Amino acid sequence: MERRTDPYNLGHWSYSLLRGKGKKRILIVTGYRVSTDLSGPMTATMQQYRKISTSARSQGNTNRPRPHRQFILDLQAWLEEKINAGMEIILSIDSNEEFKPSAGTITPLSYQEDTHISHPTHDGTITTLCKSCSLIDPFTILPTHSSPPPTYIRGKSRLDYIFISLSLFPAITQAGILPYNSIFFGDHRPCYLDF
Repeated sequence: MERRTDPYNLGHWSYSLLRGKGKKRILIVTGYRVSTDLSGPMTATMQQYRKISTSARSQGNTNRPRPHRQFILDLQAWLEEKINAGMEIILSIDSNEEFKPSAGTITPLSYQEDTHISHPTHDGTITTLCKSCSLIDPFTILPTHSSPPPTYIRGKSRLDYIFISLSLFPAITQAGILPYNSIFFGDHRPCYLDF
């Protein structure tokens, strides 16, 4: 098993790579996407804004960074490289955005090590990431989860997801979104998949 964090050292995501029979490899990624709020100097969003700004300036990019969007571009390009290498994906994410299956477009990206990804027409949504990486939301496909509940206690939207490669769907034995504070105290519902 291999364990690491995102290549940008921003705390975007961490991952474990499981190796199965033959050439089977499953990449389990856990990610946190910052909000769009740039108001507080000590927020995670502002901390990432400063780091991405420094990195961008060193590469000659003077555009104002948008950490919420940048997360999607960086993660998608990285995931596409892993998928092209034959890995299947389980992506557990606090996306700070609602997944909208009817929106988004397939927009392929190319991963470049140590470089934040840019793309002029990518909409920066979790939906476009999923469409581009061929990831599905099993909670809306399983017969017992046709309408998943909101997952953030101070909102009415579902912000927490577990997206998977379609090839992994037949292996799911159970799935659930638990009540708030059922396993730990927090403002998000725990979500799980059993394979």
